[in-house]
Amino acid sequence: MGQVLSSRHVERWTGVAGIATVVIQLVAFGVFNSGAGRPAAGEAELRAFLRSGSAALQTSFLLFFVAFAVWIVFFSGLRTLIARAGPGLDFPGTTVFGLGAAVCILGLVFLGMEAAATANAVSRPDNAVIYALFMGGSTLNGAPTAVPAAALLGASGWAFSRSHLLSRWAVWLSWVAAILALASVRALYGGDDLGGITSADGLVADILWYLPLYIWSFAVSIALLRKPVAG
Repeated sequence: MGQVLSSRHVERWTGVAGIATVVIQLVAFGVFNSGAGRPAAGEAELRAFLRSGSAALQTSFLLFFVAFAVWIVFFSGLRTLIARAGPGLDFPGTTVFGLGAAVCILGLVFLGMEAAATANAVSRPDNAVIYALFMGGSTLNGAPTAVPAAALLGASGWAFSRSHLLSRWAVWLSWVAAILALASVRALYGGDDLGGITSADGLVADILWYLPLYIWSFAVSIALLRKPVAG
């Protein structure tokens, strides 16, 4: 009975963490777009863009920092629930957690680069440094993070299929989301255009892999919170 109660407790805080991280990141996106909009393409234009929208940008970065930390809690809870679901499931659970943590770490790195570019634009502007940092962060936010995100979703489908932690829909959702996230990798070949759509650091690279991961995180979290108590 103690084990059942303990697992239910983990399901609850895992579900709450998953919903919280999605909500916080959507708010962060809203703050970014309402206060700054799409980045400009040229070096001088980017410096002006970062300087004029610095308050909104740094606030959105801070919200993302918090959200990625909460996301790690969500992945940690998933790892525990998958590992407890049956014998021999430690490796699938640990794989899900490891890939989830990798996505979060990459997120913290590329956000830190963009935050550094914004800080430089406000205090000691150096156009070349600003552009290199922001462009590098935006590119890292694309294909280099989309690949482990797709691997995370694929591994989650595999772990759910073996553990039966959730219904069959969770397996298919994970695999479909993995394919959608992987589709954004082609933007890596689109060149450098911060204000572009399909460039390596453009809109597709920045957003396309996020949406499947958000939908997956939110759906899995709701399902965990709605699970009946075992036994």
